[in-house]
Amino acid sequence: MKKPSKKERKPHGFYSEMSNTEILEILKKDYQGKSLTYVAKGKNSNSALYQVAKKRDLIDLAVKRKILIRQINKRGHYEMMNEEQIMSTLRTDYNGYSIRSLAMENSALYRTLREKELIERATDEGILVRKYEKKGVMQNEDHLISITLDIMKRNNLADLPSPTKLEDLGHGGVSKAIQKYGEGFRSFRRKIREITGYGTIENQKDFSSFITKNEKVRNLAATALALNGSGGLVEQSLMEIYPDKFRDKRKLHELVQESKDEIYSLISSGITSLGPYIGAFSLDDQRIVPILLGSALDAIPLEKSTSKLEERFTYLLRNSYGPSFNENPKRLINQLEKMTEKSQGFAKIVYQRTLDHYQKTIQLKEEISCQN
Repeated sequence: MKKPSKKERKPHGFYSEMSNTEILEILKKDYQGKSLTYVAKGKNSNSALYQVAKKRDLIDLAVKRKILIRQINKRGHYEMMNEEQIMSTLRTDYNGYSIRSLAMENSALYRTLREKELIERATDEGILVRKYEKKGVMQNEDHLISITLDIMKRNNLADLPSPTKLEDLGHGGVSKAIQKYGEGFRSFRRKIREITGYGTIENQKDFSSFITKNEKVRNLAATALALNGSGGLVEQSLMEIYPDKFRDKRKLHELVQESKDEIYSLISSGITSLGPYIGAFSLDDQRIVPILLGSALDAIPLEKSTSKLEERFTYLLRNSYGPSFNENPKRLINQLEKMTEKSQGFAKIVYQRTLDHYQKTIQLKEEISCQN
């Protein structure tokens, strides 16, 4: 898709058709280093672009990637807040920051936290993280494993990242400790994988263990089974989301098919969040497909999102809602609006794209009807 310039007037819904990757590219090209307020309301603002980025939860990602910056308030602004207001601001704007990163980016807020003795509370609640642990603590392997697993969980990492990646995430101290006090990164990664179950799956037994422990994978696999002919698209998505987990698409397809009865049993028995919805349905009942697709969308982390993934699931969602649209377009539009409103991350992007498609379809039908 051709990237627009800021001076051109864009048609309604122009940015909604773009993937999150394309949105971030435009923000980087046109607003690199600018504040959020500048993009939304500044002299050369683009409120339409900003609103789409905000709806898709891309603002925090743009700030994290240093594309945009948050407008820093003067120190007196924070001193006038009570403790809960300060914590709320911290949670909204700086969740996951290290204490050092916060001090460098917003010294006024950092000083206020220190004066009000809120640093400890912020770390206890998991809002801020300590980049370096107290001396000697990192030498304990069990503690080091616990810290590493927590870092992986907070950053939605399936496997232990490289030393460079750990440093980029603000955990250089952990990276150095793994190399200094353990048997090296390879050995430590093997231990982490034994705990998380990460690694290439070659047989049905290992796959069974994997889907039993991982609800997100189980829901995606169930969606692949229910979609029959289109299930390969979901399996391809699983390959992209977990690139080091399966040897190839053919092997993954075999594992999913071999585990069909177990997947259905796990879902039907209520082990997953889908249990209450399925009830008397079976995976062969097409009425369950929209519910399974919804669970699949929720299972895909926003940072794993690509334009191909967005297009693929938008296509699948449009196909599953086709009969409902033909039966009652307005009812489906209302349903999609509610789903878009309550969804987050990747799911919100796909629901919004699907909603835009059907709204444009209705508009086109009305225009054709008027011409006739």
